[in-house]
Amino acid sequence: MTRFVIYTRLGPEDRSHSGRSLSAQRRDIAFFLGSFAGAAAQVAKLFCDRNATAAQNFPALAAALELCRLNGAELLVARLDRIPFDRVGHAAVFADPGIRLRVAGLPYARKSELQIYARMIAQERAFDLEKQQTDQSHDLPWAAAGKANGERRPSDIADHALPIVLPMRESGSTLSEIASALNQRGWTTENGTAWRPTHVSRLLRDLR
Repeated sequence: MTRFVIYTRLGPEDRSHSGRSLSAQRRDIAFFLGSFAGAAAQVAKLFCDRNATAAQNFPALAAALELCRLNGAELLVARLDRIPFDRVGHAAVFADPGIRLRVAGLPYARKSELQIYARMIAQERAFDLEKQQTDQSHDLPWAAAGKANGERRPSDIADHALPIVLPMRESGSTLSEIASALNQRGWTTENGTAWRPTHVSRLLRDLR
């Protein structure tokens, strides 16, 4: 039987993002528990840091991690960015053998894969911060030329799908299984249609 300790977080900067609201986090977690956790799964306790900022110690997260260590439960979050790695560090989760992490939005990802993804998120944030600080705008003629020629690149939809597609593919899932997982989350392709194996194959091909 798998036991979960659920952690959610809402900071002042999250209020303008509907996907980060507490209700959205709860929906993702509920979907994970109903579709991926197994019938015998149990929730040990729920913790939430509200209005949390980088200057705080995130007491709810600290309590959730301690409970996981004590009873062997898995820490479950809706999204990987709900854990404030920039404040608590990566080692608090990934270097601790007593912490097993599950992310509702990345149901098939292993802890080692989540660690890589967390570092990628940190790099993106650092890039965005540096870009905001420089406040420079560059005209990129090649970007307009690419659009004029109908050049195709992974879209925002693909960016959301990749954290599901890549771990599943690496673990041996078929294209049909991957498409089914995306459809179960209510996601559509860039054309607004349901995912099919051919769409998954095309997405993987575009990454090469």
